Amino acid sequence: MCTTTFMGTNSPPFSSHASSLAAFFAFLAESNPSYEFLSSYHVDPAMQSEKCYRYCANPIMASQCSRYSSTRVGRGFPQEVTKVVGHGTPKNSKDPSAASSQVQDEHCPHQLQKADRYRFKMFIHPEGLPYFYQDKLVTCDNMDDPRIKECLVVAIALVCYMLRHMKDVQQNFTFHEEVELCVELTTTDYPPKFNYYIADHENQSIFWADAREPESIQGCEGIIRDNILREEYWKHIEYYPCHQEVSKTHFEELKNLMAACATDAATSEGSTSPMSAKDISAHILNLNEFGEHSKGERTWAIARIYGLFIRSQIINRYGTQDAKLDRFASLEANPPTFHGCYAWVNRYLAFNLGDKHIRRCARTWADRIAYTESWRAYKTHYLEEWKEIRRLSCIMMVVCSCIAHIHSLGGLLLQRVTILGMIFSSTLSYYLSNELINEGDHAANAVGYFQKKEDIKYGIQRLALINCAPQAIFCWSIVLMVILLLSGS
Repeated sequence: MCTTTFMGTNSPPFSSHASSLAAFFAFLAESNPSYEFLSSYHVDPAMQSEKCYRYCANPIMASQCSRYSSTRVGRGFPQEVTKVVGHGTPKNSKDPSAASSQVQDEHCPHQLQKADRYRFKMFIHPEGLPYFYQDKLVTCDNMDDPRIKECLVVAIALVCYMLRHMKDVQQNFTFHEEVELCVELTTTDYPPKFNYYIADHENQSIFWADAREPESIQGCEGIIRDNILREEYWKHIEYYPCHQEVSKTHFEELKNLMAACATDAATSEGSTSPMSAKDISAHILNLNEFGEHSKGERTWAIARIYGLFIRSQIINRYGTQDAKLDRFASLEANPPTFHGCYAWVNRYLAFNLGDKHIRRCARTWADRIAYTESWRAYKTHYLEEWKEIRRLSCIMMVVCSCIAHIHSLGGLLLQRVTILGMIFSSTLSYYLSNELINEGDHAANAVGYFQKKEDIKYGIQRLALINCAPQAIFCWSIVLMVILLLSGS
């Protein structure tokens, strides 16, 4: 039986419900196409200008999408509710939703009927948020809302126009079919404003439909830029995992990377691995436990872990001449010390106890980079230290209160000050413990903690003195009690 070819290719015709994005991308991939492609996504002639698409289309990174926002425009309404809003509201109504719908109807009276041709398949992300997929398009916007769907079709048409314009004007334009468009609306007016990017499955990267790029990637070059775009690609896979599956090759690459980092973490104190060897082993075990029917969950888990390891490579300037090989290298070259008034406080009021505390803080926040394992060790150490100070303070308060042969006013005053010092040391250690225990256990929590505590001029010096304050006050109380005992008051 003979099968009709589609637009000069050996591919069978697309179904009547196909968006033609796949066919359009195939057309872009051909260097010298022997046919003229006619897309089913038509752009209003008034919108066919650089000024219009620069106004409407905003290039973003995958991590900048608004899927976690409770106020994102694309949430829309269920289809039943939208029908009531769009068709059951009087023309002179002051309802903003109805007004927006009326404006769109005036500008694009047949767009809704055109949008009805496109069928989207809904998937539910392992985290719970639905997303919609069709052909070469993914979006978190609610395609069950006709108004949202109508605006999205306009946005897709505009991106197609931008890509076609690039093919026409650029002599070295290259393209391939293993791509996926992601769009999210930021307005539902006409023409709609929207965020977008294009995921490149072949190169594990993302790109955009014109020369504009997000500000966060501007100025980045070489392998740093490649790693950032690679991280954003895996962020895209993490957000849209259910309609695709990670290849065995990519999974093996991830396991090899994790195994290498586990070895580094287990054999080097200054390892730049983002996880401990124990945590990595647990993650590998979890990934191997996914069954045959957990494609979405497995893809999501692999993508999230992949992104974490690529983020670590970016932070440590992987692949560059100034790559960070040891997290403590900068501390060995420039040991942390106190300066200015903090040096005076440490020497004369804290018995130089702050020296060990500033070293501990500096090792946890070396080069302003936090690691989960070091952060957890930091928390564990201080929680145990402050707990021990509270225990010793209570014991010394009882001992000091039992000193009965005090007859002078000075001796009584010294006893009271000593007890108050013990109470203050215990109270301060409890306050600091309660504050620290409420912080999370991940590196991101450590970043927030140190950024909140550090000083612009003196860095973590103030934090180190605060951490040693319960111990210093306890030591001063011991000194006062010794004076009390020696005075024989």
